[in-house]
Amino acid sequence: MTTARLRFLGTLMIVFGCLSSAFGQIVVFESRYVPAENKQEFIDRETTYWSEVARQAIKELKLVRWELWQRVSGLNIDEGANFFIATSYKRTRDIDRSPEIWNYRRVFPNMDEADIEIESLSTRTDEVYLFPQVEIRKSQPNFLRVNFAQASDIGRYIELESNVWHSFVKGRMDANQTNVVSWDLLTVMVPGGVDRSYNALTIDGFKTLSAALQPSYDNAEYPNLE
Repeated sequence: MTTARLRFLGTLMIVFGCLSSAFGQIVVFESRYVPAENKQEFIDRETTYWSEVARQAIKELKLVRWELWQRVSGLNIDEGANFFIATSYKRTRDIDRSPEIWNYRRVFPNMDEADIEIESLSTRTDEVYLFPQVEIRKSQPNFLRVNFAQASDIGRYIELESNVWHSFVKGRMDANQTNVVSWDLLTVMVPGGVDRSYNALTIDGFKTLSAALQPSYDNAEYPNLE
């Protein structure tokens, strides 16, 4: 299992009462590499313009949630993806409406594409479609610890995470005996195949970077996940 730590930059979310997860029914997880000289401009465009385009789509119930995160630690941090965009759709068929959803002229009719696009500032390194399995959310995290897992038996893995680890984390949260403030389990829908290094991921949320670097459960006895 490999781990990366991310810093919160922006989020927009609404929660539908009929959904089991605030993530929605499907999450498009896009990884991007942004060179150092382009980072601030990339962040400015995403948080100033594309967050507003997402906000409009959320108001229209075409999106459930949009988040932008910046990687702050982990392996090959200077070479691999350093920004991540998570876009959550209520229904799979809503993904077919992406050209309409991301038509920025609906929100910024007078903007030139050259002043808003991010393709010239960054390189997309991966795009994965994820299915949210279960989540716990005590409060909005500022930092994430993302654990990428390659499960040999994905069904058994989901069962253990959903039933055993989920109960453990929730119990510690309810008792204020952990610095974890959110937890999510998602599995890869597409693309799959033997070339992909992970087929599931868990996301631990924290308020501070120091907490993300040292997750704690107040000396609790950890459950058996075998």
